[in-house]
Amino acid sequence: MKIVFRVDAGEGIGLGHFARSVSLANELKTRGHLIDFVCKESNFWKEKINSGFPYPVSVLHKGNNEINFLKGGGYDLLYVDGNINYSLEESEGIKKYVPICMYQNLFDAKVFADVYILPSIHQNSSFFQDFENSTKVFQGLSYFTFNESLYSLKPIEVCSEITKIGVVTGGSDPRNILSGVYKLVKNLESLDGIKFDFFVGESYLHKGSMPKSSVYRRFIPFDYRTITTCDLVICAFGVSTYEMMALGIPIISVGHQQSTSEAAQYLADQTESILHLGLYDQLSKASLQSAIDKMRKEEVRKFYSKKARGVVDLKGVSRVADIIESNFNAK
Repeated sequence: MKIVFRVDAGEGIGLGHFARSVSLANELKTRGHLIDFVCKESNFWKEKINSGFPYPVSVLHKGNNEINFLKGGGYDLLYVDGNINYSLEESEGIKKYVPICMYQNLFDAKVFADVYILPSIHQNSSFFQDFENSTKVFQGLSYFTFNESLYSLKPIEVCSEITKIGVVTGGSDPRNILSGVYKLVKNLESLDGIKFDFFVGESYLHKGSMPKSSVYRRFIPFDYRTITTCDLVICAFGVSTYEMMALGIPIISVGHQQSTSEAAQYLADQTESILHLGLYDQLSKASLQSAIDKMRKEEVRKFYSKKARGVVDLKGVSRVADIIESNFNAK
């Protein structure tokens, strides 16, 4: 098949959609499929294209949509990752040329998918009520796809004591939760020499206002291998949370907005795989201190690590590729 991926990234969108889509594209390529990308214009994509991105990329300038690239392109499928909205007219125009597979699109346009894949568990039946009967839906954490960098890493071994805590807040971190957690951590008590690594995403929007690093409070580039040296991670809920879960790293979670906080709380209640502290706006020194104190117990961290690895694994890319191959045939 010849598949075109619609994946936007950068300019506040974050890079999780991009990284996991490249992972899926590579899996499909090894199975003999041809892959192209199409994206909304952004500095991130511009840099990727200029540095030699391994797949052909078409850029959507203002006023354009995928239809302009589907005409005569000989494509068999449009794969859409992330929250991208289409009007009924746009979706009908696209479907004149290809069927649509959507991955974790939470916008109203989700109902236009021929196959819809949702790698989460908190949406109930009302979320799917407007789907056509012909739409095939696949829901569950087993369909989570990840950055390829994770696949070369081993899950962590839980140590008897916490010596280092990581702080992960996603790629762009528009609310600057990274610095906010830093200010809280700076005033915590009884840390007994615990080091903190604050991981700065490639598209982090606040690099100019980052506090200076010190021996116990480092601001360093986001790197999975370094994250696996942490005994505990404080994480803004999102794609990174599931990545940390797959690596077995115990997680203290906060939500950067109400919807993500509710999703995190549902995950915590249903699976007991993370310790969720609620909305970031309500995060306090006392609640963070209490959570860290709880996690300092080895048996507690082992509990969360085991639960997390039981919920999320690293086989989602293969499962999604199987769905694509089994539901769409070349013209």
